[in-house]
Amino acid sequence: MKFENKFNLPEEFTAIIDAHTRRYDKGKSDYSVTQLIDSPRVVHLREKNKKKIVADYSDMIAATTGSSFHHILEESNETVKHFIAEKRFFQPVMGIILSGAADIYNKKTKIIGDYKTCSVWQHGKLKDEWIQQLNILAWLASREGYKVKGLKIFKIFKDWKKSMVERSESYPKCQLEVSDVELWDLKDTEEFIKQRINLHEDVRKGKEYMCTEEDTWYSGDSWAIKKKGGKKAVRILHVEPKEVEEGYEVEFRKGVHKRCEDYCSVSQFCDQYQNRKSWD
Repeated sequence: MKFENKFNLPEEFTAIIDAHTRRYDKGKSDYSVTQLIDSPRVVHLREKNKKKIVADYSDMIAATTGSSFHHILEESNETVKHFIAEKRFFQPVMGIILSGAADIYNKKTKIIGDYKTCSVWQHGKLKDEWIQQLNILAWLASREGYKVKGLKIFKIFKDWKKSMVERSESYPKCQLEVSDVELWDLKDTEEFIKQRINLHEDVRKGKEYMCTEEDTWYSGDSWAIKKKGGKKAVRILHVEPKEVEEGYEVEFRKGVHKRCEDYCSVSQFCDQYQNRKSWD
């Protein structure tokens, strides 16, 4: 991957991003857990075009900030003896090597934890990919002899504001939220892993895989109910209303494939995305 610097960020900052990019290493494995649960199309296009991909330094700020927390985690190994931080596991499956790094494993509680820097919009929620990631890590750990009794997500809300706590009952009371994740049966997890490997290997061998709406973070079409002349919506509906109250109007909002538009590093190489753009 190459970097542009559209906003002329100083070298003191770009050097940190360069170091963060070099630091990531999935080891001698065919797939990391992160790759396995991702879209096979995206993973394949990244590998195929890795020397052509160009990103801007500004797009890496959030990822680099989040990773700094993991550096601190590694140091916790020296102070808390029953913690194992940033441990990478490797296992052969169906002729390939799968690897995954657990943020933290507590030897006392036998719990694997993962730290996520996210928005307060994730308060009370768990993404499917988080659940899949932790359960695959639990499977990998168990294959190396680690007993896993539970899984936890530690969500750090990057946009949390103390002033909002008293204004809204539903607003998180603390900037850190701990969520339990359901621990799957190991046999079910292994079957899921094999299904994902088959998908990725088929694409690697030339079979076409089209990204799903989940892969592209598709928002879906929506209808905003607004006061006539107003700018803000009072309600957002995902089914077209047959009628609205007097004094209100309906604004149609076309669904957006958010990942493709703003976050996919290989969208320029993706004919699925390019074709969709031409249709729109």
